[in-house]
Amino acid sequence: MNFKFKIGAWIIGVVSLLALFAPLLPIANPDQVHLADEFAPPSLAHPLGQDEEGRDVLSRVVYGARLSLLVGFATVVISLTIGTLIGLMAGFFGGRFDETFVFVGDIFLAFPSILLIIALAAFVPPSILNLIFVLSFVGWVSYARIIRGQVLSLKTLEYVQAAHTLGFSNGRILLRHLLPNALSPLIVNATLSLAGVIIAESTLSFLGLGVPPGVPSWGSMLDSGVAFLLIAPHLSLVPGLAIMLTVLGFNFLGDGLRDHYDVQKI
Repeated sequence: MNFKFKIGAWIIGVVSLLALFAPLLPIANPDQVHLADEFAPPSLAHPLGQDEEGRDVLSRVVYGARLSLLVGFATVVISLTIGTLIGLMAGFFGGRFDETFVFVGDIFLAFPSILLIIALAAFVPPSILNLIFVLSFVGWVSYARIIRGQVLSLKTLEYVQAAHTLGFSNGRILLRHLLPNALSPLIVNATLSLAGVIIAESTLSFLGLGVPPGVPSWGSMLDSGVAFLLIAPHLSLVPGLAIMLTVLGFNFLGDGLRDHYDVQKI
């Protein structure tokens, strides 16, 4: 693997370990309020200071990583599963099913994805499950289009024609002959999509349309810190840097995988 992949893997590895073992780390309770210590500067007990309610900024950033990675991975898994199934069938069987998919996909792509996500999120109550649902509802189309294009080119190859001649079932051809040979662009797109999902989750939380109030989230931390930029800039700076590094890590990881698999830019 190349240098970009290694840098991305290190960044995502550190963020993932912090998120996974957050309850075991020697950090303060992210929800514990100390009104007498609001806007306190960094100290030994609170290395990144405290926010407007005296809560520990470091612990909220670490627990915010748990939320961002949970939403990111859950959304990508759901979108990838749905998109792969629909794309496989559309590319393999063609006909009315393929025409319907292309029509629906064009409707989704007619709107900027972030605007569509915001519009949908405005109609559901803020919760982690609703957030994952909204992001997955919009995200499956890209995976379906990629796998459809791969299947359309692969199903004309000789080994697929030979499988038909030998009497293999359509399910076996799809799962054992077509899908494994179409996975490379899907893996690359899934890795790059994780960065986009984290940005979308942070955007929705910043707008108050993501997680419920009080739940540690990078986006909600940015939102609450904006009002205090002049007196406590670290309230927005720290979660902003966390978002930047995590997104950068996934982008490096995706670029490295794309170079490794020699996949054309998506």
